[in-house]
Amino acid sequence: MLQKDFKPILRFMVTSDVHIKDEPCIEEERLEKAIKRVYQLCEESESYNKLDAFYSVGDFANSGTETQMKKFKKTLDTCKKPETQYCLTLASHEFNRDNGGEEAALKRFTEIFNLPHDDHRVINGFHFISLTTTNGCDFNDAKRDYARRELKKAREDAPNKPIFFFQHPHITDTVSGSIYWG
Repeated sequence: MLQKDFKPILRFMVTSDVHIKDEPCIEEERLEKAIKRVYQLCEESESYNKLDAFYSVGDFANSGTETQMKKFKKTLDTCKKPETQYCLTLASHEFNRDNGGEEAALKRFTEIFNLPHDDHRVINGFHFISLTTTNGCDFNDAKRDYARRELKKAREDAPNKPIFFFQHPHITDTVSGSIYWG
């Protein structure tokens, strides 16, 4: 429970592993309900009733098909308010080899969402950096360099504020199984 005098200055929603499928699926309904519920919670606030951003950090599609990506976008277009920014990253499920692998998934993603694969933006004075994986759930040298560079920029711009950094894989040794795919 929040303290009565708490006054937010930023609100954002984060999802992962939604796994939208080609056929009708419960995941679509759950995503829609989650977004609507977050807006409801925001609207109940007297001091700050805005949802500033929506992030989905990998495996939003179950196997990365065009249908799955379009269904996810349709849910966002239907539920998300215009003032709410959104950012998505891709990971192993979007890169399914049966659907053309990483290169094809990145191309579909760009065509459908018109978003960068990696992103750095400032929302209400806070830096948000997101990074799409490579080769399933890994980061190549170019991705690591991008992360270092963007983190440095964020730290220099706002040294006393947190930086929100989004990626799909768990950090190794933080949860069960992360020693294998962290």
